[in-house]
Order: sequence, then structure tokens, then C-alpha cells
Amino acid sequence: MGATRIEYTDVVWNPVTGCSPVSEGCQNCYARRFAQRLRGRCGYPSDNPFRVTLHGARWNEPFRWRKPRRVFVCSMSDLFHEDVPDGFIDDVMSTVSACLQHTFLLLTKRPDRMANYFEAWMFRKQRQIPPNLWLGVSVENQRRADERIPILLQIPAAMRFVSCEPLLGPIDLSDWLYCYVCHNTGEHYNPVFDDVEDCPVCGGGLPELDWVIAGAETGPGARPCDPEWVRSLRDQCKAAGVPFFFKRWSNTSRLVDGREWNEMPCRVSGGDAG
Repeated sequence: MGATRIEYTDVVWNPVTGCSPVSEGCQNCYARRFAQRLRGRCGYPSDNPFRVTLHGARWNEPFRWRKPRRVFVCSMSDLFHEDVPDGFIDDVMSTVSACLQHTFLLLTKRPDRMANYFEAWMFRKQRQIPPNLWLGVSVENQRRADERIPILLQIPAAMRFVSCEPLLGPIDLSDWLYCYVCHNTGEHYNPVFDDVEDCPVCGGGLPELDWVIAGAETGPGARPCDPEWVRSLRDQCKAAGVPFFFKRWSNTSRLVDGREWNEMPCRVSGGDAG
């Protein structure tokens, strides 16, 4: 367990496997295809291999990794699926909290439950979300970005990111990359390049995204991804000073205008993350 081809992470950790579709991005789910190939093996049920399945025996896997790693949590599921009990998520969070040498990346298409869970978790635990936990949402088009990103930004995580994969249409992220907005003019300010500390109305401090990942759909039946959609996201990130990571095209190439984009956030917990 743990090996992965996901370019921006070192290992995967799957205490939960299986899921169910919630939006357009789920149509050609790679995890469902993988589960079908492993039907009846490696913890995947033989009758319905992509059924949500809890693997309590995997809670301790991160303790075995001595070298600090970037750990993608639930690459074969969604930890905030409605069939995963809060108590089980608590056990996952206990491992995250105890393994501060690692950086855990947690991506969901169910930000409502993620936000509700962490609000309750912080109240019960009387402490903040672990600093080594990065929270993200998957957004495949503008509609899903508009739905999910504002919810993500309500959660006081150390790092918040979006994965625009599979990218199925153009996405404008500017409202969440430029975190300073003057309510006098409605103008967006760039916190990296503009000095807005003296703005008498907003004064800065609105939440923003820390990282953007993009990628085309891959595998059988992959839907097209216009290169201009990717260039737009890259250019938005460059203008805002936000790291941009491009995974790959449908043909597995990783080049955008002749180069790879492997930018990572610089604020990390644990080991070298980029």
C-alpha cells in the first residue's frame, strides 16, 4: 500500500475505498475503474467493488513511514461520503494529528460535510485543524467552483487548494485568488504585489486559495480539455502569485507551452514538499 502515480504526492493512504457519483467529474472515475480490476482482492468487495468500505486496519500506516512524506488521503474514495461515520473520520484525524512529520492532502467533492465536520471537531477537541493537513475541493467547471470553493474557504485550514481535474470547461478563480476586495469600488487587489494595508474599508484579510492543480481527463472515454482553459488557470495563478501544478493531458504529456508546471505551496508541515 502507498505507491502512487499522482505527481504532486509521495504516497496514498486509503482508510476508506469506494464512492458514488455527485457531479459531472465523476462520469469516468479512475478509482471506480481501478476497483473493478481489483474486485474481490486487496479489500475490494467481490459483489460491488466500489461500495464504500472502511479499512480500520489501515489507520496506522502513516506511522510506518519514517521519512516525511506528502500523503494523499483517500485517493480511492471521498472521506466525507455520507456512508463514512464521523467516528471513523475522527480516527483518521487522530493519525493525522499524531504524524506531524507528514503533510496530508485531503480532497473532496462534498465540502458541506467537510465544513460541518471540522466545525464540530474543533468544538469537541477545543483546538485548531492540524497544521499538517491541507484541505481541498475538486472543481471540474465554473458551476462546481462557485458551489464548492466558498465553502472550502470557510474552513480555517493551514492550506486550502483546488483540483481542477478533470477540467471540463473554463474556470475563473479570480474571486478566490485575489483576497483583498475594496467595498468602495469592488476592485480586487493582489495581496502579493499590491499594498492594500491602508484600504479604509476592507483592510485585507479575506480568505484565499493557496494552490491550484489542473489536469485533463484521462483513460477510456476521456472528454476533451481545451488548452486555453489550462493556460487561463496558469495565467490567473501567475498574476496572483499562487502556485500552479499541471498534472497531465489525456495523452499523458505534462507540457504546457513547452514546460512542466510543478509549483507547490511553500508553507509545509513535516518534510520537503516541493
